Amino acid sequence: MKTEPLALGIILLLAGVIVSSASFQFTDTEEYAPVVREERLSVEDWNTSASFVVNDRLFVAFTGPGMDSPIPNGGEVDVIYRVNITDPQGDNSTFRADFRREEMPELNVTVERRGTGLIIDDPVGNFGDGPVSIGGVAQYDGVYKVHLYPIGGTVAARAQMARYIYPPDGILPYLEMDVVIINREYPMRNYLPVGVVIAAVGAVISVWATRKPKPKRSKTARVR
Repeated sequence: MKTEPLALGIILLLAGVIVSSASFQFTDTEEYAPVVREERLSVEDWNTSASFVVNDRLFVAFTGPGMDSPIPNGGEVDVIYRVNITDPQGDNSTFRADFRREEMPELNVTVERRGTGLIIDDPVGNFGDGPVSIGGVAQYDGVYKVHLYPIGGTVAARAQMARYIYPPDGILPYLEMDVVIINREYPMRNYLPVGVVIAAVGAVISVWATRKPKPKRSKTARVR
């Protein structure tokens, strides 16, 4: 056994395995692909719908409020919406979206009701300190419906709030349903052939170092 070549072979073999393993590391990025987009909606028509299939991750997006002037008797939280998502079986999932006035409006999302047709992440987001998500993973094939409205006691109060949020006429610029696409990338995949070659060289050296030398045949004179 050749000790030094064997040690070198083992080191190369382990290094090759490590380099090859690194090539399987991946990063996931999310892409939001619009499925339906409604624009310029009056307050009584803040609705939309779209078809999804099981395991689609759906996401609801809409224009955030403009809050240039304070609400009379308003507190820390200035604008509150509810977002109802109705699944194809007729069950509802309800989100509450609280916007707070800072230099830029900040959003807090809570879940008020979880329907059977949507698996919802928890927590779904808080004031400027977490990922905000209004939506979830679809559990049925079919049409999911969204109804968005500002919280207010009466239809007239909601219309008044809408005019404050989106002056002067309360027209919502857009309401959208997206499907979230996960893009998986392997940034070090080019390392795989390098790792395989290093490991193969290490394996060859290790095998060679452990082979026993063949015994030499002794030469004897023939006597007649």
